[in-house]
Amino acid sequence: MVALTDFFPGRVHRIIEQDDEEYLSTPTSQTQQDGPSIPPRKRTISGSVVASKSKISRLRELAVGHIVASNLPLSTFDGPFIRELLQQFNPQLARDLHLGRTAMTSEVHRLFSLKKQSVKEEIANALTSIHFSFDLWTSPNQRAFIDVFAHFLDQAGKYKSRLVAFRHQTGAHSGENIASTLEAVARDWGFAHKIGVSVCDNASNNDTCVDAFFHRINPTMTETDILSRRIRCFGHVLNLVAKAFLFGNDGAFEMEIDTLEQAREYDLARARWRQKGPIGKLHNIVKFIRASPQRIEAFNTFAKELESETFRISEATTAELQLCQDNATRWNSTYLMVSRAWKKRGEIEAFISKLDVTAHRDQRLPAEDHLSSDDWLLLGEIQNILAKERAAASRHDRH
Repeated sequence: MVALTDFFPGRVHRIIEQDDEEYLSTPTSQTQQDGPSIPPRKRTISGSVVASKSKISRLRELAVGHIVASNLPLSTFDGPFIRELLQQFNPQLARDLHLGRTAMTSEVHRLFSLKKQSVKEEIANALTSIHFSFDLWTSPNQRAFIDVFAHFLDQAGKYKSRLVAFRHQTGAHSGENIASTLEAVARDWGFAHKIGVSVCDNASNNDTCVDAFFHRINPTMTETDILSRRIRCFGHVLNLVAKAFLFGNDGAFEMEIDTLEQAREYDLARARWRQKGPIGKLHNIVKFIRASPQRIEAFNTFAKELESETFRISEATTAELQLCQDNATRWNSTYLMVSRAWKKRGEIEAFISKLDVTAHRDQRLPAEDHLSSDDWLLLGEIQNILAKERAAASRHDRH
């Protein structure tokens, strides 16, 4: 993936050329105590240093880097305070350095084109074939996206992974349609003639996609050749294994839960989760506590009060930790939920017991969702198993 350091390598290591320092300050003296005098730099009447075009360009690049690294809007530097800051710093620079939304948009496009050409050359000179991975998903506002990564060894023999596409996937998510997008990306970046293998998840439309893609890239390729170039995503396989371990082979579970919650059949959804054992009951507990800001606040307040009344042999505290909610699609979220719940087990049990005594019946957690000691022990075993799967996934990502 294109990193920020690819745009501004020297800045990451705080390497500032002498020429840069001249334009980032306005000293009043140009003489040195020991050595010959230095010719004065060109100044405006006001005494501000006049920045060269190259310095203006570099400062704009740094401004884009700040926007990208901090995930800020392109209008970040349009505000009156940042403009006044630049004015106080260097009036001439403030006039010359255009950092408005339009200028930043143009600068982003310029830097992208510049870096794209650099990556194209890197791909063209790669020692290996260009292997690619891709994934599709739908955003919360129902827009479909696809990302494509190129993987290869560069001229120095170092592994590289470059994001070469992140675009709106139009039309149906059919294999043929996705193949058209991948072909366009491969030809645009110039590696269609040196494709290696593809890595994607196990969806059936990806089988169709890979078959159509390789036939378009190389019509002479046989079905056996194409099959050998189709690599299943390890992360997706691991996800399927973990979900089968947690929820069994009930493929309709996620869809059923979504349908019930969209229909606001919350009691039926809780009952369905409860059938999944301690994991399901813990899911219901966490959702019950997180159901409203008032209940979250009450739980947090109770946790702090409980901790203040309890003797602690160390300075470690869990009072500020929030409960983590899982979801039906990512097993990793289940691990995080269980792991956090184990740390706050005493607070969870005490809070539920307090509600059973003080709260109205409608404000209590259903008794069917209470976790027994055996349930907590089983959750501990599940946590240990999932921790090993996380470690395996982490090792795979590093290699």
